[in-house]
Amino acid sequence: MSGHLTDGWEPGLPVGDTLLRRFVFNLAAFHEVPAVAAGGRVLRRDDLAAADLGRPAAMHNAATLLRPLPFDRPGPTLDAIEAFFDGGAGEVYLWSAWPTPDLRPRGWVLEGHPPLLLRPPGDGPVPPAPPGLRLERVGGPDGLRDWERVAVDGFPYRELQPYRPGALLAEGSWPTSGCGCGSATSRTSRSASGRCSWRPGWPPSRSG
Repeated sequence: MSGHLTDGWEPGLPVGDTLLRRFVFNLAAFHEVPAVAAGGRVLRRDDLAAADLGRPAAMHNAATLLRPLPFDRPGPTLDAIEAFFDGGAGEVYLWSAWPTPDLRPRGWVLEGHPPLLLRPPGDGPVPPAPPGLRLERVGGPDGLRDWERVAVDGFPYRELQPYRPGALLAEGSWPTSGCGCGSATSRTSRSASGRCSWRPGWPPSRSG
């Protein structure tokens, strides 16, 4: 056999090539958007994306692997991640859609296994909310602070507790970030859950 046989993770492949590729790049953008909006730093390479808000921010200070970490030579990718966050304060998360070598000798600790969330494509009707649950788009400082409190107390974000307004999100940075937030409120709880999204195509592709 001659020629290159794709492994599905070359940088030139469309993001929409597979469901998992879409998820990985979507997760990378989820971390980049708040960092850029808050004046933080981002790094985008063929093998990883990293975002640093410049202050403790739990999972929002994170690196996302954009291709599987090579078991025989993980050092260069991990060196780049650790150098990017060197000198900072607070936790840093490393997100991988694939198994990795044992990273404990480098100081990393296993946190958990987040789910792959899927929303079917198409313009079909959205299923109705369960009785007693109200979904709404967050608007204004009060709504933003409710969403922020849900994130800090609900996950929980240990390093940001006890919750203080502005502990996670800088209010003035959001109007130009392309971000939007939503919350779910039930009859028995002020805020049952929260989510965040961004406008399609943002941020633009970068390399570094």
